[in-house]
Amino acid sequence: LPVRSRNIKLFRIKIKKLNLPGKKCQPMKNIFITLLVFSISNAFSQEAKLTLASDVWPPFTNTEGERSISNDIVKEALSRININTEFIITDFDSVLAGIDDGKYNGSAALWKSKQREEKLIFSNAYLQNQLILLGRKGSNPNIASLSELKGKRIGLVEDYAYDEALQTENSFDIVYGENDQENLERLLSGEIDFMIVDNLLIQYLLKYEVNDID
Repeated sequence: LPVRSRNIKLFRIKIKKLNLPGKKCQPMKNIFITLLVFSISNAFSQEAKLTLASDVWPPFTNTEGERSISNDIVKEALSRININTEFIITDFDSVLAGIDDGKYNGSAALWKSKQREEKLIFSNAYLQNQLILLGRKGSNPNIASLSELKGKRIGLVEDYAYDEALQTENSFDIVYGENDQENLERLLSGEIDFMIVDNLLIQYLLKYEVNDID
């Protein structure tokens, strides 16, 4: 889905920190290795191999041959205790469903939430996401509270474990996309006013994958 370079130049995307109410700094989301409670015992009893699923979430998880920080870290860590890994890249809905039904043993990179902890076990955090508010040139993403986004259309990714305060805020309209790439496309085309995205991820998209976005 190519974006012409002139479009990027025209918008000159601004990146600012997003402060949630009651917090003095931008929200951080920890990245964990997560494993289905029942699947992990089966995996170790039968053979030292784990099948871990993720969606395309560069530069943390990605298809084979592409930069994939989380998969690389997890593969190296597990190999040191003689556990082989197979990484599956699929859409995010299939990741969660596949872990739930036992098709996959877990995921190399997943945000923790109370709902997910009911079925999954999580490692200690080994990476952090820095979530930012992203807007087009001329917008003002430097906000002090979510209420300043009143009447705006905010792009989030469906099924991601955002903070509850963000998802229950009713002063703006949430527009869910399948992934951050789709939300960036919508931002550039004016379908949404802002998107909330990981700082490192958006830098990666703009540098390496901008030609794959409509």
